[in-house]
Amino acid sequence: MSDAQLGTSTLHSWLDRMRAGDPNVADALLRRVSGRLQVLARQILRGFPNVQRWVDTDDVLQNALVRLLRTLERLRPESARGFYSLAALHIRRELLDLARHYGRREQAGLPPQHAEPLPYQTDPNVETDLGDALAELDTWTRFHQAVADLPPEEHEVTALIVYHGWQRQQVAEFLGISERTVTRRWKSALWKVRKGSAAQAESPDNPGGPHA
Repeated sequence: MSDAQLGTSTLHSWLDRMRAGDPNVADALLRRVSGRLQVLARQILRGFPNVQRWVDTDDVLQNALVRLLRTLERLRPESARGFYSLAALHIRRELLDLARHYGRREQAGLPPQHAEPLPYQTDPNVETDLGDALAELDTWTRFHQAVADLPPEEHEVTALIVYHGWQRQQVAEFLGISERTVTRRWKSALWKVRKGSAAQAESPDNPGGPHA
């Protein structure tokens, strides 16, 4: 059975065994879903270009899975769909933490704490201006935070389109709703994300905002 075929009953059975102390269940669960989560992490990482300079998909996914397993110790997703949404949430949280980490180090003029030389540093085709890099980082961080703040129904549609790369028809079939409903939620989400990103940019708590 492939990871895409993980059923809710199987998921709940494994979670019950994991909470009961079975030491092998967590590894079995992660093996089952590793392929899909690898693709998901790769897609979400593309939305964090300044983090992508320093880490690869495996690094992000490894730390996100630690977060996910801790959450599963106290939270039981209602379905396999809910499980993947929870995994995507932790991947985004990991990336937001990394974005803030590298942003602070760049602002302080510090190296990224990597022993190996980074490819982009010698690539003349990659923009390395610090001001542009920080502005880009700030924009993407605001975008992902605005997505995370969406109402559940709109967040689910947006996550499938943006992070999974699905077409609206695929989303409609997966969620069991009409394509028109998907389009309505998607348009509403886009408006809220733009509004939310703009509000964050203007906030006095935003270090890159106009009140900084």
